[in-house]
Amino acid sequence: MTVLATSGDMTLTATATGYITSRSVSGASPTGASSTASTTESTTALTATGTWSADLLSESASVHFAYFNNTYRIYSAINSNNRIIDEQNRIIAQNNATIAAQNRAIALNSSRANDAYSLANRLGLAQSYAYADKEYFYQDGVFYIINSKGKYEVIVPPAGALVEELPDDYDVITLGGNDYYKVDDTVYRLTLVEGTPYLEVLGQMYGDLARQYDYNANGVSFNDIY
Repeated sequence: MTVLATSGDMTLTATATGYITSRSVSGASPTGASSTASTTESTTALTATGTWSADLLSESASVHFAYFNNTYRIYSAINSNNRIIDEQNRIIAQNNATIAAQNRAIALNSSRANDAYSLANRLGLAQSYAYADKEYFYQDGVFYIINSKGKYEVIVPPAGALVEELPDDYDVITLGGNDYYKVDDTVYRLTLVEGTPYLEVLGQMYGDLARQYDYNANGVSFNDIY
């Protein structure tokens, strides 16, 4: 277990639970695995078929967010290979704008969303938006939702998501002169929300930037780095 940061009674740690066998490099779904998981599965781990058991899912945490996007934005990292993210962002932003207009008590924290977008785009990252009216879950580097069929579906880690732990195989990388945490192609930053430290999903690496930090593809092992 690796301590990432502490503040008061809160400690951010990276843990190795041992039951995640693969995560998607692109963030879309586990490598070679289905993107959905039935709660009736009797397995005790994420398997080659991408399914979880109900017991494993019960250990997962509901995700809180630093902000939600209600404005569609263009990212320089978006291209023909990840256009689906761009289309999803357009739909989600419209949905969140409607929610905010209907219920002004809902705070989307737009100023924080704008700041995060500016930083992510400047660093060459793209962001995947989250619905303000949908529940998200997190377990050991994997984010998922309950889809329309009532099954658990692995998703690209959404921007603004706040977590307290990262899997043990995270990397510390430097972008724009500052250090960030990387899990697969997702970049996290250490942030404070109402005085509590969290790791916030900043965005995803694609293309040349992802290849630059893909240590396995570059012939570098984890042990060579640490």
